[in-house]
Amino acid sequence: MTIKSHSFSTLHEALVVLLGQGLSLLESLSDAQYVEACPEANSAGIGGHYRHTLEHISPLLTSLTTDLLDYDAREREVRLETDRQYAVTSTQKLLLQAKTCQPQDFDKKIRVKCSVSQDAASPIVESTLAREVMYAEIHAIHHFAIINIICSLKGISLPETFGVAPSTLTHRETATA
Repeated sequence: MTIKSHSFSTLHEALVVLLGQGLSLLESLSDAQYVEACPEANSAGIGGHYRHTLEHISPLLTSLTTDLLDYDAREREVRLETDRQYAVTSTQKLLLQAKTCQPQDFDKKIRVKCSVSQDAASPIVESTLAREVMYAEIHAIHHFAIINIICSLKGISLPETFGVAPSTLTHRETATA
């Protein structure tokens, strides 16, 4: 599996790189590896974490045509976690959408709705698409780290940088220099 460098200058480029990493991951797994539950990880599997990641990225690109990003309205599409090829196709579509975005698109002001308590109504706050892309990227890296652990438990090798935050990679480079 080839993972592109974490060197990029914009959130836009970072999103493209991240989706490329996801695509590389999917292409390196078998269908069985993608859907198999991992008892050591609370019975979660790679597919479940990958679906969750895509369902935070997909609404960002939809936000280009609307002013509300509603994290509560994620589809939770089971097919994304049970059909690796469908996840590949979905990732390719998101990657194409991300590549067609312009860096200035991320300056757009949006409203964001997200549940923070089961006992309270979801607040709506003002944000920018750039801020939400940043959140989705870090959120995806967190889930990629969990996927990396699951793969390790199953004897599946991934690059040592997969699921590692860019700031951690920079720190490691600085510490060894």
